[in-house]
Parts: sequence; C-alpha cells; structure tokens
Amino acid sequence: VRVPDHGGSNGSAETPRPLHCSNSWWSACGSATVARLPTAGLAMAACGRRARGPKELLPARQTKAPPGCRGLEVMAKDGSLWHIFIGKSAADNDRLSLEIGRPDEPWMHVGGGIPGSHLIVRQAGDAGLGRPPRAVLEQAAGLVAFYSKARSRSTVEVHLTKCGQVSKRPGAPTGQVMLRGGCETLRVAPLDPATLPKAEALPKGDKNQPKGGRKAKPSSGFG
Repeated sequence: VRVPDHGGSNGSAETPRPLHCSNSWWSACGSATVARLPTAGLAMAACGRRARGPKELLPARQTKAPPGCRGLEVMAKDGSLWHIFIGKSAADNDRLSLEIGRPDEPWMHVGGGIPGSHLIVRQAGDAGLGRPPRAVLEQAAGLVAFYSKARSRSTVEVHLTKCGQVSKRPGAPTGQVMLRGGCETLRVAPLDPATLPKAEALPKGDKNQPKGGRKAKPSSGFG
C-alpha cells in the first residue's frame, strides 16, 4: 500500500498519489484475511471492512509531543493513559512514522488516497500494557480523520497498522510511505479535539516524555 505524500490538513500537501495495493507489499487487498487484534478489541479484518466509531468520548488533554507533532493524552476507562501524536507536515509525518514510532505501536492514516496526517498511539509512562483499549484506537481514528482533507465528510476510512509495518521506498517524496503485511480499515466520523471532555491533571510524579523511537524496546501484544 502506498500512502500519498501530504502535509496534514494545513493545505501544504503536494499533489496526492492514489492509494493502491501491491501484492509485493500487501496480499490481495480487499480479499485477504489479516490477523486479528484481539487485545485491542477490534477485529483485524480484510482490507475494506469497517468498524464503528467510539460510542463515548474519552477525556483528553494536550501533552508534550515530539517536534512537529500535535500531542494529546487520552484517559481510558480503565484509568490507563495514552499519548496520541499527530504529524503536522509531510516531513513531520516521515519522522513520526519512521523514526519516532516504535515497531509495535499503532499507526494510522486516512485511506482512499486522501492527504492527511500520520498518527501513532503510545502508552504514557511505558507502563507495559502494550496495547491500547478499543475506545482509544477508535478515538485516535476520529482524530486522524479530522487532521486530513476529509475532515468535512460525515464518515472517513482510516487505515490501522503497526509502525513496524511502515517503511519508505528509496527516492519516494516526503511524506509518502509504504505499508507491509496488511491493515484494518476503520470507518469513523472526523473528531475535533476541541470537543473532547477535559481530562484531570496527571498524578504527581508522572515523568512521561515523548521519547524513544525505532531503537526503543517495542511494547508487546499488538498484532
């Protein structure tokens, strides 16, 4: 799968290239059965099948993010905290997807060849759960849809995979990446972060920082 080059939703994108499936990277998109994601509560189905969006919005607050990224901290119902990092430009998307994201961390981008930001989900504080709850993934999908050229649509298809399955072909334009192995396609409504309920302040002593990239020890249980 080739993800088009873009600069998020700020209009700085280059002319997008169609999103398409290549058997050398992804087996028969639209008909292949992909592994499940039971730990997140979402079925990893054949490319093109859809999951519902979040039934209830989780509280969130802005958090420190890597340079060139937006950062939101989301509190799941079980009390766990998750950081959502969203690239601002094509170059920022490359850094987020290829350098900052850890191999087993969830990665998202809108489908259909639509320009938009790249997004990763990371557990705050490296607490070791290794997988986001279902509601966190669904909320993240709504956010990446909002930070795309599809934000005015009622529903948007979002591709979900792992950072370790994202790579770049030599000579590819800035912001254009390739997906290997397969993905799940979620269908969600764009979610404006301004509409999210505010999370309470973090407990004292939380020293989480948005550090660590491809060389960091990956979390377990995703994929």
